[in-house]
Amino acid sequence: MPISMIRKEIFSLIKIKACLALESARSEHLLPCTVLRSCVKEAVMTVIKYTKADWIAQADIQEQDDGKFRGVVMLSRERGAGSDDTQHTVEAVSDSPEQALEQAKALAHRLLAGVEA
Repeated sequence: MPISMIRKEIFSLIKIKACLALESARSEHLLPCTVLRSCVKEAVMTVIKYTKADWIAQADIQEQDDGKFRGVVMLSRERGAGSDDTQHTVEAVSDSPEQALEQAKALAHRLLAGVEA
C-alpha cells in the first residue's frame, strides 16, 4: 500500500478519534478546543518530501512502543512503485517527534546525495 494511501487512512482515523473525543468532552463538560488540540497534534506531522532527478526521499517519523520516536525515510523512484523502493530508519531513538523528524530529514539528504541523478 503506498504511503499516500496509508496517510489518508491515518487522517481518517484521527478525524474519527477527534469526533469521539469531542462527544466525550461534551459529556464531561470539557472545552472542545482542549480536546481537539490533542487530537489535531497527531495530524500535524506531515511527510517531508525531497527530490533529486527522478528520486524521491520522504522523511517521516514513527512512534515507538515506549513513547519515543524514530525517523524513517522512504526512498523511491518517481516513476512509481517498484524494486527501487526502500525504507531507511534512523539509528537513534528520539524523545520528541521534532527531533526524530530532523534526524529523518538529515538521513533523506544523505540518501539523495548518494544516488545517481
